[in-house]
Amino acid sequence: METPTMQKLTRYIGLSLAIVTFILHLVTIVTNHWSKMTVLANTTYSGLWETCSDVTGVATCLEVQTNEYVLVGRACAVLACLLTGLSFIMATLTISGFFSMKLLKSTGLVIATTSLSVLVGTVWYLVGWFNDIKYVEHVTYTPGYSIVLGWLSMATGIIGGVLLAIAGSENNSRKQKFIINKI
Repeated sequence: METPTMQKLTRYIGLSLAIVTFILHLVTIVTNHWSKMTVLANTTYSGLWETCSDVTGVATCLEVQTNEYVLVGRACAVLACLLTGLSFIMATLTISGFFSMKLLKSTGLVIATTSLSVLVGTVWYLVGWFNDIKYVEHVTYTPGYSIVLGWLSMATGIIGGVLLAIAGSENNSRKQKFIINKI
């Protein structure tokens, strides 16, 4: 049986990871570094919204050509960001006492499962990107740092969501034990 201090610590670590997850989801969505193509000294970065070319130090950005891979990546990343943000607000209000602690378990599970949608979106994007690549000599193709941030956000979201779900279940199990002991 955990002490009340340990329960609070679990809640606040879960809540802290939830806000970190939300920020990482947001950065993943808005940055244009999902993929990178380098041809000699010229680099092109692509994201969910824009493709930017850096030719001799001058960056030029255009709207990305959408295909089903980009659209799935967008949908999964935006959905995860919105649901994680709303769940963070609900978890904060629950911990503050505005809602029953039973809600904490649900919000934790929502954060953990929506974080998996980032994995689906980033992998789907990469599959489409690798399918579209036409290999040419002197051209290098690499995933960008936005993909790594997306995967990091997935990991923090799962850990934070599970911690919040555990913190929500601990309260319920303590009440049940108290009721059973009274009978």
